[in-house]
Amino acid sequence: QDLRNASKVMSTVKVALSQNAPVQFASRFKLGTTYDLYFAMDITSMPVGAHHVDIELTAPGGIIYQSLPVDFVVAEAGKTTRVWAALPVAGTLIEQMNLVGQWKVAGFINYGGSASSSSTFNLK
Repeated sequence: QDLRNASKVMSTVKVALSQNAPVQFASRFKLGTTYDLYFAMDITSMPVGAHHVDIELTAPGGIIYQSLPVDFVVAEAGKTTRVWAALPVAGTLIEQMNLVGQWKVAGFINYGGSASSSSTFNLK
């Protein structure tokens, strides 16, 4: 389903160091001590059925670093569905190239042409 024009669908995207409870979301992370980042996208008012999200990460300087695809199923209408994606940081180009500064994370639902939600975080 193409939901680009579905105004009732709402979403938010947040960043954490773990997806284990209790989840603590943050907007600043230290490069030298961050092994992985976890992105939670909360999606509300999706129709029941199979869906797809691309969580797109833009590095400082505006270059798209990576897109994390996630397939998910909404089992019950009217509920909020949380979709998770993980990005390794330690030992990757992020650490090797010292990609510090403000990053952008954006969520695209069902291959939509524009982001349904976005936020920023900092690696220092």
